[in-house]
Amino acid sequence: MKHKNAQQHLQMNQIQIQKAIKESIESKRERKAAKILAIITGIFVICWLPFFVMALVMPLCKYCEPSKYIFSIFLWLGYCNSLLNPIIYTIFSPDFRNGFRRILCGIKSRQR
Repeated sequence: MKHKNAQQHLQMNQIQIQKAIKESIESKRERKAAKILAIITGIFVICWLPFFVMALVMPLCKYCEPSKYIFSIFLWLGYCNSLLNPIIYTIFSPDFRNGFRRILCGIKSRQR
């Protein structure tokens, strides 16, 4: 009887350990996804905020007309966000990295 209870207790502990490991792996994935999302969002805001602040201020302030160069710099800074996105995804996502490599190198994907 004691042996059977000890076995059941051991099995319950093993199940709890497996559950904790699974939750730990899922938690790690969620933290990584949140980090990537924060980086992408932060870079988007940094790149586009100057342009949109300028675009909102210009109609409200008649004396706040930026030079053509400033306007162009802010606009191109926003466009640079599109350049940075694939770089960020390539750095942080192995799946995206492999897909990007296949496209650039002309490697055909395996049939499933």
